[in-house]
Amino acid sequence: MGNAVVEAHREKSEVLITLWKREPIQGKIVKLDGQTQLIHIESGFETIKGKFIDILSIQSASQ
Repeated sequence: MGNAVVEAHREKSEVLITLWKREPIQGKIVKLDGQTQLIHIESGFETIKGKFIDILSIQSASQ
């Protein structure tokens, strides 16, 4: 799953990501912060932050 996250970030592709105890989020991964262990997902006009360990699934958001 880690490779899928890194690849989506590198290619700036739209993804559907599910984090622990949250609704699925559709957006683009704009930052992977290794120091704070947070993933930053831009969805619409907001940036959602979640812990790496809370990632349950990630898939391409085919439109």
